[in-house]
Amino acid sequence: MTRIILAFLMIALVLPAVAQPLPRVKGKIVDFDGLTFHLAPEKGATLAIRLQARTQFMTLQKRPFSALKVGAYAGATVTATDGTLTAEEVHLYPDPMRGSSEGRIGLDGGHFVITGTVKAAASGNLTLSYRGGAMTDGVCQGRADPKATSPACTADAVIQVPAAARIAALTPADRRQLVPGATATVTIQTDAKGARSTPGLILEKP
Repeated sequence: MTRIILAFLMIALVLPAVAQPLPRVKGKIVDFDGLTFHLAPEKGATLAIRLQARTQFMTLQKRPFSALKVGAYAGATVTATDGTLTAEEVHLYPDPMRGSSEGRIGLDGGHFVITGTVKAAASGNLTLSYRGGAMTDGVCQGRADPKATSPACTADAVIQVPAAARIAALTPADRRQLVPGATATVTIQTDAKGARSTPGLILEKP
């Protein structure tokens, strides 16, 4: 499930810069010469990927439930059982990402992500207030249009956050954290000659 939520976070990370979501690959950093790094993905051959002039570096840092403050921008990967929403992961986003990928978005395997503003957080329950793309079967769903002054729908999602759920903050990083052994989720652009580069990546410590 970490792979799914990281892929979703990478969509939000590069959304202002690209018209369409780009391919994302997760793997281990093999080496880095200051400009190009080699990534050993979970499946397939090692990839050579070049940094761009404005590549964005982010990292994930573990947080306690108490870090879910009212007014923060957050996303939760959840499942729904008999109308009850249960979080598997919760991620806090930096304020510049506020509004990006906001809504209730379906994922593979019966999971979905709800992204919005923390309205309440107490006793293991998290309430996210979000704007969606459309009302479907009485539920506000889809991604809100960030340019629309009036969203198609709004909703408050009350989510149970069990003790086993992972809570982490997406925070700015830099190339010093791009070291051999680190785990990276990399958004990849490929030019006409087949050379790969990245506009953004999320790094996790070895």
